[in-house]
Amino acid sequence: MLSQAHAESQEGAPTCAPKTAKQHAGFFEVSIAALEKISSEPHGSLVHCAYIVLNGGIDKSAGRPANSSTHGCTSIRKVTGGMKGMSEIKRAVLQLQELGLARPVASGKRFRGDITFEMLRSEDEELIAISQCFLGRKDEFAGRIDGRPADLSALLNSPHLCDCADGSYMMTADRARIDALHTFAHLHAAQDFGAYAGVDPACVSASMIRPRALDNPLDREPEIVVNGAPHLSAMFRQDIQQFQFADSFVQQVFGPLATTGTDATPLQRLRHALKILESTGLVYYAYVLWEQDPRTREGALASPVATLAVPGSWFQEQEQSAQIAVDTFLSESHTVPNNELFQRDHPGGKYRHVFEGSGIYRYVAPRHLVPHWTLLKQLRCRWWALTQDNKGGLAEDQRRIAAYSHQLSSWLREALA
Repeated sequence: MLSQAHAESQEGAPTCAPKTAKQHAGFFEVSIAALEKISSEPHGSLVHCAYIVLNGGIDKSAGRPANSSTHGCTSIRKVTGGMKGMSEIKRAVLQLQELGLARPVASGKRFRGDITFEMLRSEDEELIAISQCFLGRKDEFAGRIDGRPADLSALLNSPHLCDCADGSYMMTADRARIDALHTFAHLHAAQDFGAYAGVDPACVSASMIRPRALDNPLDREPEIVVNGAPHLSAMFRQDIQQFQFADSFVQQVFGPLATTGTDATPLQRLRHALKILESTGLVYYAYVLWEQDPRTREGALASPVATLAVPGSWFQEQEQSAQIAVDTFLSESHTVPNNELFQRDHPGGKYRHVFEGSGIYRYVAPRHLVPHWTLLKQLRCRWWALTQDNKGGLAEDQRRIAAYSHQLSSWLREALA
């Protein structure tokens, strides 16, 4: 299902509305509307965190209220890494109650697993599902982040909170935390694996450009004719461009937020927030080949051809890619000989892929489609939930990869005939 971002791209004003996701074990749900309500008052990041952590404690056991939480102040202190003392945490929870977002159950002695709060939501509130790993829960996937925690605590304690590299604006640590949390939520809302293979590129994406000959370790042109198949071209594209954001997406994220603690523009705030998410591993990248540039009026209804690569994937069984199939085609068609694709670091050393670390990705396209097919660098949010929506979207992404890989095999047989 295409988002409004594509439906309205002819007007140049994409919007990325949150999607409702079903609740599944191992995930919790938050509301962007509730986060914005918290931000409409001069509340700090601790109140945002309290809202997220209390929602993370919603218990789906039989016979319990649908929005009952088993988390409380101790959970908040644990998840946030002891960022604040218990008195400040209790004050943050009280502020949530005053905002009408939480209601405590009867007080008294409680035991582990008892209901502590009822989280208050409207019936039509749109929710985003996020894995419990965001709250630091360890599971079979948690060790795949290069040893980094990559969770809420990592965001709150990022060394880049006040890192305003060019010195053109000021940002307090607490404002940076709030901005990063809101950006993370909006990116999750704009993520659709079936339609976009990641976050909607009409909201945020980066163009891939033709590499200069001196940047290409093969010393090849950015387009070469495939041996034995002159109607096919092997294409090389390099990742060196900044992410670009749709103006409407910038406004959607930061329009409702206060400016307390910063004099940065909304775009500067979004770039600052993304830097924090990137540095903590809470977002990663997918390199997606499209039938046409989906950010343009002409390509507004375009579909992905295939996902070429997903470096940093945290769930590789579900997040597949086609780059190996492309390289196999190039090698077996003798368009790029295998001894050029894999070279030794030094005599007697291990073989390594010649494109390793170059930021250059490869694909094969029919020559008449070369002007249309577009490779984009897109964002994916870590700790997406294994909801039916996401599992179905990833299955569609895998179907596209399989179809493109099958097409490469057909082209290979034709080239070798």
